[in-house]
Amino acid sequence: MAFFLVCALSDLAFGAGEREDLELARRYTDTVHGFSLRPPLGAERKREFSASRLVTWLKRDDKTGAIVWTLSVQRAAETKEQIDIIPYSKALEEKLRKEDNYRIESRRLAPVGGARAIHFRGETGGIRFWQRQVWILRTGGEFLIVSISGPINIKTRLDAICQKVLDTLKLTDPTEAREARRKNLLVGQDFLAALTDARYSAAISETPQWFLLRFNGRAVGFQCIEEAAVRREDANGYEIKTWVMIELPQKQTRLLKRRMFVTGDQHLERSARRLQIGSDKDAKVIDEDVLKQNELIITNILMADGKLRTRKKRVPEKIYLSQATGMLLPRLIDLSKPYSCAFAVYNTERNDFDMRTFTVIGPERIMWNNRKVSAIHAEDQLAVGSEPAQLWLDTTGKLLRMQTEDGLIMVRSTASAVFRRFPRARTFVGQWVNRAQ
Repeated sequence: MAFFLVCALSDLAFGAGEREDLELARRYTDTVHGFSLRPPLGAERKREFSASRLVTWLKRDDKTGAIVWTLSVQRAAETKEQIDIIPYSKALEEKLRKEDNYRIESRRLAPVGGARAIHFRGETGGIRFWQRQVWILRTGGEFLIVSISGPINIKTRLDAICQKVLDTLKLTDPTEAREARRKNLLVGQDFLAALTDARYSAAISETPQWFLLRFNGRAVGFQCIEEAAVRREDANGYEIKTWVMIELPQKQTRLLKRRMFVTGDQHLERSARRLQIGSDKDAKVIDEDVLKQNELIITNILMADGKLRTRKKRVPEKIYLSQATGMLLPRLIDLSKPYSCAFAVYNTERNDFDMRTFTVIGPERIMWNNRKVSAIHAEDQLAVGSEPAQLWLDTTGKLLRMQTEDGLIMVRSTASAVFRRFPRARTFVGQWVNRAQ
């Protein structure tokens, strides 16, 4: 589906830039681990997918790109479910000194988000940084750990950033969210098991789909999608080609072409992607090729510097959603009633899987093409912790309008309307793709 690509591109097009990190960005929510907070504005989020490290934000120097500080959220669990926080804080301080070489300057107890918490301030060993760690006690002997690290000479500023973020922290019971995730994955599993060639064939659009991208009230790009039933790799299946262009003031043009193929049983998948940043002879180009056969994914990425990276990953059984199937998802599922379904989707950058959750909200009247029309409102969350894109679909599941958390809006359009605003779109779609194949 169109919004899937635009959400991926928005990270490139709407980078942080030069913003004051004492201001706060939109709320980040992790329902699975039961917390939400507002991170510093302008920080770059690095999603973490381990049992302990949940999420990290990085602040980079605007000129050099070097990391100035990091803010992270982690979790830790003790074997004891009941913890007396006063003696525990003393034992924890000694443990951090010995095992982590953390030179603690101060330790104090003060609540955060309505929960008991231990606050440490001090310097790390080895490469010396100032660090503040806040251990927030949850139920069952579990701690949520918020920490910030950076140069010693800006420790006052780091402390202020951390405190401002902590003041926004909200804690929730993750039990309900974890149960919802389990149920959503079961719904997704049943959906995938019931997929047939007939459903794919009915979902494929016979004509190209065109969309205009808008930001702050102006057209900043377009997307074109072509779909067909084809035979590739000696197998019958379904192919989707997409072209995306984004042009923003004071930003290099982004050109993205993707070609995705999948068989009806999803046992064979092949996709290629070319991202071009800039439009002159110095443009950076990254090529990516993904092959999935049965339960193994092999990815080859040719970086802009000419280096080739090859990665392999086993696919989660029964819940894996291919790229091509993901593009067609709103036309494959039942839009007649509210419900949610979730899947494992492959993230080539991390060589790992995100959990994508698609939610049908229900009918809604919206303004589209200067008139009120009936639509189906849905949400598409590409990974745990990310803000879902808001979608409005027609009754067949085709996109009318999409809006991301960044304020990027995509609306259904026509080729002639796109060519009027972006004359070189004809060349991009007609010629650049041939070099990318």
